[in-house]
Amino acid sequence: MRVPSTSALILGLALSVWGCHTTPPTATLRADPPAVEPGDPGDRCLRYAGPPGDPNLRGLARTEPTRCCPSGYGFDPQLARQSCGFAEYLGESEELACVHRFRGADGQVHELRITPIVDLDLDRAVALHELGTGPISETPDESLAIRWSAVDERRWAFVDGWSIVRRLGWDQSACAAEHMLPVLARMHESVDDPEARIALPRVHDERDDGSRPPTSLLALDLHAPEPDRRHPLPRAAESLIHELLRTAIAGELEAFAALLEPDARIGLPDRRQLGAEAILGADGPAPAVQRLLDAAARFSIDAELRCPVIDRRAEPRVTRGQASMWCFWISDDGLDLIVFGLRGRVIDGEADSRVDYIGVFPVRPEQPLVSIGEPPPPPVVPTPELVCGDPHARAYPGVCPEPAAADQDEDQTEQP
Repeated sequence: MRVPSTSALILGLALSVWGCHTTPPTATLRADPPAVEPGDPGDRCLRYAGPPGDPNLRGLARTEPTRCCPSGYGFDPQLARQSCGFAEYLGESEELACVHRFRGADGQVHELRITPIVDLDLDRAVALHELGTGPISETPDESLAIRWSAVDERRWAFVDGWSIVRRLGWDQSACAAEHMLPVLARMHESVDDPEARIALPRVHDERDDGSRPPTSLLALDLHAPEPDRRHPLPRAAESLIHELLRTAIAGELEAFAALLEPDARIGLPDRRQLGAEAILGADGPAPAVQRLLDAAARFSIDAELRCPVIDRRAEPRVTRGQASMWCFWISDDGLDLIVFGLRGRVIDGEADSRVDYIGVFPVRPEQPLVSIGEPPPPPVVPTPELVCGDPHARAYPGVCPEPAAADQDEDQTEQP
């Protein structure tokens, strides 16, 4: 169902704020930071001895001890300490990302955060990132397969060379970009680690044992569609999602997979695709189907499927698949979401679409999930291309020449 256009901005804000808030890491001042603890026997890491700073997937403060990350990701903490001028390395901790903490000379604790980007190559990982930040640049060293990105004081670097893409994020105040280059070069030269393919934050470690509504979305009356039915975007977004849910409920795995893009992913309900992995992986779609069913069971049958209105000028891009369309179910308290990213296509002149992202929480959040150090999310609806002369351009002063000024220039040009 398409919500009224007056609600589009509210819904856009909802998807940008609800579910996964973005917060930059804050440097904290410790007079006496905790000592590094060794990891379990055989571990290759030094485990951070302080309390975890990131919340768990319920949005609550973590109470369990920190643990080592599944991989070193080629990151050399001692090289980072020397190159960035940190006074002390405080250890690593697997949280929403792989977090390495250092104490600066001023006593502040700084975080360097490594995020494995699973089942996307470098170009596609960068393209997803750019949807929220705008274009990013190549590394200053052309011999390295590394891309740089910056928003305000936050820095990210994408490192290729492994079976996954590794993204290192940090604050400019922690380490200047040129000082981080040797660290990134070491990551690029390192040997691939199969354990790095575990997506962070992990979603498979938690199972939801919360309450369920008497009648959930799993009881929706969803009939099988007519043969060869198509789902042109944006008008048929709801029918595509209902058909996907119907195949999941019926256990029709092949039909479920046929409604997906071949490289569709599942992760947290966030347009940045946090914690995402391929749906059609080695185990097929069954794990993703179960995750979708578990989440749908938490929503009342009366929950409204919302698809924000697409500006008419952007509709052709959505129909052709040049821009994504997002739809979602949201709980009454705004904490729980099921998010769908849809991609249009036109084949032999016929418009259709597929699902290219499913976002669900493994457990029902009790507080908003604060996602630390992440880039801005892509817009909830595609922004129409600005064309000078279009009446809408008046909302963007200074971008196009003023009509009076343009007429005056033409008059001056015609004078002998």
